[in-house]
Amino acid sequence: HTAAGPAGVYLHGPVGSGKTALMDLLLQSCRGAGASCRRLHFHELMEHAHRQMHKKRAPPEIGADLAAEASLVCLDEMALTDIADAAIVTRLLEGCVSGGAAVVTTSNRRPEELYWNGLNRHVYIPGFCEMLGRRGVVVHELQAEGDTDYRARRADQGTRRKAEASAVGGDVSGDGAEAAAGGARYHWPADGAAAAAIRR
Repeated sequence: HTAAGPAGVYLHGPVGSGKTALMDLLLQSCRGAGASCRRLHFHELMEHAHRQMHKKRAPPEIGADLAAEASLVCLDEMALTDIADAAIVTRLLEGCVSGGAAVVTTSNRRPEELYWNGLNRHVYIPGFCEMLGRRGVVVHELQAEGDTDYRARRADQGTRRKAEASAVGGDVSGDGAEAAAGGARYHWPADGAAAAAIRR
C-alpha cells in the first residue's frame, strides 16, 4: 500500500455474501499485475505465528516477516475463539502493516464482535479495533444480494461442469474432479498438501 491508500480492508458480512470470492478476485488481479501476494486461512496464520513464537520470535517480527515476503496478505475467515490468538493478533497484524504489506481479511463478524464472550475480551478486542482505525484499515460490510449464496452458486457451477465433463467422457475422478468442480471445497487429511491447496 501507499501512504495515500488504505493499509488494508477488513471485509465482513453474512455467510455466503461473497467475501471470499471478492478477496480472491483481488488476489488474482494483483498476481496478474506482478504483485507478490500470499493467501492464508486465518487459523493457518495463527498456527504459523505460534510455531514462530516457540522459536523466540515476537508477533510484530512475525508480521514483518510476512510483509517482507508479500505486498498483499489475504486472510480468509478471521475468527477468534482462543485467548492465545486474541492476545497476539493485534501485534501480529500491526507488524504486517508496519512492514508495508496491505492486509485484506474476511470474517463473518464485525471487528467489535470478535472473540464474543471470550476470557479477558475487554483487554484485547478494543485494542484490535483501535489498531485498525489507526493504521488505516478500512472496515467494510458486504451485504448479501437477496437470497444469493455465493458458496452454493460455486457448488452448483461445479456440479454442472462435472456433469458436462462426464457427458463427453472427461475425467471426473481424483484431480480431474477437482478441476471440473473449479477446485475442491474440502481438503483431507490436514497435511502439507492440504495447506498448499488452500493457499492456491
